[in-house]
Amino acid sequence: MHHPTALRGNEEKPIPVLNSEAVAELLKDGVSTEYLLNAHHRHITRVDASAWSALPRGSGARSGEIPKLRSLDLSFNAIEGFGVHLLAPLKELRELKLYANKIGDDGLESVGLDKLNKLERLELHDNNLTQPPDAVVKLPKLKILRLERNRLEKITGLAKCTGLEHLSLDRNDLSTLQGLGACQNLEFLSASDNQIDALAPRTLQTCKKLRELSLGRNALSDAALKGLAPLSNCLSTLRLQSNSLGSLGTMPLLKQLVELHLASNRLANESLTNLYKAAPMLEVLDISNNRIEDLDSIKVPLSKVKELRELSVMGNPCCPDDRGARTMSGWWATLREELVMLHFLDDDPTGRFDSVAADTAFRPTTPGSARARPPSSLGRPGTAGSSRPGTSEGGRPVMRPPSTRTAYGSDFKLEPLDDIQVR
Repeated sequence: MHHPTALRGNEEKPIPVLNSEAVAELLKDGVSTEYLLNAHHRHITRVDASAWSALPRGSGARSGEIPKLRSLDLSFNAIEGFGVHLLAPLKELRELKLYANKIGDDGLESVGLDKLNKLERLELHDNNLTQPPDAVVKLPKLKILRLERNRLEKITGLAKCTGLEHLSLDRNDLSTLQGLGACQNLEFLSASDNQIDALAPRTLQTCKKLRELSLGRNALSDAALKGLAPLSNCLSTLRLQSNSLGSLGTMPLLKQLVELHLASNRLANESLTNLYKAAPMLEVLDISNNRIEDLDSIKVPLSKVKELRELSVMGNPCCPDDRGARTMSGWWATLREELVMLHFLDDDPTGRFDSVAADTAFRPTTPGSARARPPSSLGRPGTAGSSRPGTSEGGRPVMRPPSTRTAYGSDFKLEPLDDIQVR
């Protein structure tokens, strides 16, 4: 049996230049195979043109083609670019991981990326790109594109990405989301930690399948909420924490919305009046750390949100931090008594989670609830099967049923490779 430390050391053996000899060694390490080449964190600075010659070709393969390789991981290295047409022979590739390198726009020009017609997943986060690679418009089967933590200033090059389902743009320099016109199958979009201050009326016009939208830590004001109107029949999770929202009065009807995050905005008294109309199916709401001073401005409007099950309010002037010192006369007890539909209030169970099924005034289960919400791919800090940031912290038992939400990011399954048996 290999000692874990020894095995880790072998995996991280530096490979300054990935050539045929280095690939041959990787195929012996027990991780890489003829279908998956793993060169993660090997201090690679350059990929040599001879690298692919060490990969098995199989009988009947055309000269220069690598018919078996499906996944290539060159992440967490020091690669700045690739030689001309270097990637072109990898025509059967489904997954390409190039994140955490030093790749700039020039580093992906004329490298053969446009020849990877079967590529489904492309990870380019943590590089030096100022725009998406031009080649992505020629990748008809691309479903997942990760570009977070680059230097993007605008979204370009996605004009023909009609099959894209997951797009990550967090921590760039974006001021607008314009450029998504062709992304008609997009289900997950995250552009948090940018400089976006508006949502033009047609920005999301074609995103009729978008289920989860994350725009936290931007500069959105109340007027931007009008831009969500095209998502009325599809959006189920919306993350707008740490923006400049003062009211939800301009929020359009979002029929399928079940999860709304508005922490650390500028919401004040009377700011929630319109919520029951805009989100009639809402189950999870986070309005913590805002500016609401009157407890009635929470109680009265939220009493009309009949499906609400989880609420976070602590950090508002009317709901100061009372962790460990809650009394029957405090705000927590008051909200618990007034909002009788709640299962959890600031992460603490209200005691109604198990008894609610016996009450004919409430449904026993919720088809669109937190137990069956659409998948979130990147995960949230501080969560472990929970729908809210930080709900797994503090040591309390998890009272809610385990979530069945799957992650695009970690357990995304490539399409069946039936042709492998043929080769």
